[in-house]
Amino acid sequence: AKAIEAFETTLVTPAPFDAFLNGDDAAMSSEQKQGLKLFMDKGCSSCHAGTNLGGEGYYPFGLVEKPSVDVLPENDKGRLAVTDAAEDSYVFRVAPLRNVALTAPYFH
Repeated sequence: AKAIEAFETTLVTPAPFDAFLNGDDAAMSSEQKQGLKLFMDKGCSSCHAGTNLGGEGYYPFGLVEKPSVDVLPENDKGRLAVTDAAEDSYVFRVAPLRNVALTAPYFH
């Protein structure tokens, strides 16, 4: 498992965002910078953080409050299937956003 983890850390595809984080202010367009500002201002980075902008944590389904029963997925109760712990009902892994254009569909 440690070897796979070490290998996976090398798979980060350099993106304009990475260059921007390393101090290259010209790496991102003004539109991309506006998107980053929106991402930060809306609190997206609270869950979507780290090297892959997510994927490290588990959070309950729903952004602010638990959705009504008619919205919850009937056949997928999240981590409950793995842990059998009631508090993990409708708790899901936060999707990583790196290369997000290639990884649809998305939750929100």
